[in-house]
Amino acid sequence: MRTEELLKNTGAFVPAWSRKWQPDARMLDFEEKWEAFHTPCGRLMSCAHRGDRNEIYPENSIEGFLSVILAGADILEVDIHTTKDSELVIMHDDTLTRTTNISALREVGETWMPESDDICAWTLEEIRRLRLITAQGDLTEYAVPTLGELISVAKDRAFITLDKAYDFSWENGVLPLIEKYRAYRTVLIPYNYPLQRAYDIQRDMFRRFGLCAPYFARAVREHGIMDTEGIAEAVAFLAEHKMPPALRGGEYNPEDREALAPVVSPLKGNHRIYAETLRAAHDNREHWEQMTDIGYNIIMGNRIYELLKFVKEKYFNK
Repeated sequence: MRTEELLKNTGAFVPAWSRKWQPDARMLDFEEKWEAFHTPCGRLMSCAHRGDRNEIYPENSIEGFLSVILAGADILEVDIHTTKDSELVIMHDDTLTRTTNISALREVGETWMPESDDICAWTLEEIRRLRLITAQGDLTEYAVPTLGELISVAKDRAFITLDKAYDFSWENGVLPLIEKYRAYRTVLIPYNYPLQRAYDIQRDMFRRFGLCAPYFARAVREHGIMDTEGIAEAVAFLAEHKMPPALRGGEYNPEDREALAPVVSPLKGNHRIYAETLRAAHDNREHWEQMTDIGYNIIMGNRIYELLKFVKEKYFNK
């Protein structure tokens, strides 16, 4: 099924894993997710990196996002870029080269395409004529999605956290979509926004809509190293301004566990603390157990279905 048809009837989508495993029904309840996020000592929450990151569906595809939503994912991590005509599309790279059939179209002599592969050189109408390819290079029927399309699918089902904040405008790009779909709780304020800017956005949204999305305060320096001074500043700011106590850490490396524990453990039970296991050697249950023992309680991984099974078994099978 082409993405354009799927978006007309998302209820018809049957994920490839549906006969092999089922999430607990509570894992599909957005009100439970909302309450869990605002309960610092609550259960482990999951974040799906680029949808299901090519486990079954192409990364950053509506099909991949819908698949992990139906599997119980709490948060969707997406990469956003702005087109030539100021539309927001979902793609990790700055170019269309790696994840679409643009190269194949050029090889057969298509002449309608812009000369550059850069997303910013293409209009949304032009990008819609492309199809996503798999990690192995196989052509699919899946389209490059827009942020608006994802918001329409994820609203009242999962949170969305945005990456590549340098390439989109919150005020002129994201907020109008939030208003259009009335998805005031869905899209998290980008973690790399400064504390004061995030507070101003939340205050403005609450004044206008009576609701506002959560925010992870950045708590790392370069290369994912936890920033002790930054954490202290963020914790104080969040408390002073009565913002949810949520911190975004970086890549979890088990070799750094002894150094991480004294930094993270004092926050355990009082904060939502986010970390990633994106390296293949770290993205497994052994390390997720280590992370929860230290105090991390939001994990983003590439092996999202295994992470969701871990969450189900540890927190919903009781």
